[in-house]
Amino acid sequence: MADTIRPYLGKRTMELGAGIGNLSVQLAKGMRRYLATGIDAEHLSRLRNRLQHRRNCEVHHCDLESAKDFAPFPDSFDSVVCLNVLVRARGKRSFRAVQYQICARAGRARSDPRTRRYVGLRNTR
Repeated sequence: MADTIRPYLGKRTMELGAGIGNLSVQLAKGMRRYLATGIDAEHLSRLRNRLQHRRNCEVHHCDLESAKDFAPFPDSFDSVVCLNVLVRARGKRSFRAVQYQICARAGRARSDPRTRRYVGLRNTR
């Protein structure tokens, strides 16, 4: 999966719903900044342990439905990865608004090339 979506990502990427980081570990390679997020405390703890040695990686609690969780990151990323998280999001409109808040201006929606599911935003500047 990482090889499939990597060409669509910029160098500053936020992953929403990273889980225990199986994809995060692969995608973070070569990134200037990689932020892995989630809501499960146990998963976030495991994720912090897995990524602690990577200086370009951060781990934060971010609830897709809570704009305040994303407030520290305005225009901080040029890509947002969200695989299998929209299924759980109740308010997809508020979720997309959060993505536009955190993704650098002039982003463009991307979907998984194989499934056509929404992946995230990519800065086109």
